Amino acid sequence: SGPGGRGGHEDLPDLVWFTPGGTEMADRDWTAGFSKSLNVFLNGDAIGEPDRRGRQVRDDSFLLLFNAHDGDLTFTLPPTAYGQLWIKVLDTADPLLAEEESPVVKARENVPVGARSTQVLRRV
Repeated sequence: SGPGGRGGHEDLPDLVWFTPGGTEMADRDWTAGFSKSLNVFLNGDAIGEPDRRGRQVRDDSFLLLFNAHDGDLTFTLPPTAYGQLWIKVLDTADPLLAEEESPVVKARENVPVGARSTQVLRRV
């Protein structure tokens, strides 16, 4: 069951696991060889706890790309329902990365992730 037919970002779950190929993980995927490498969507529009005044909390949404493999991998970003544009804000393989130097990448685009590294992308 994908995000098709859902409204805005607030209608998405607070957390969704994806394969490196950009599809939602199914039960069988957790035992597959690639399960060492996956990505997770953290929905800043679906924070369940209200603030001190009872208002809904909203934050940025993020994709975390985890590559535990001993070689570089290419990840495909999730569909546009999760975000159309993303910018890399952290790359453990490139600790000197400056966010303002990162190119904006689009939903369903391929993103190279270095061996045994993690990238954090923020929805823009």
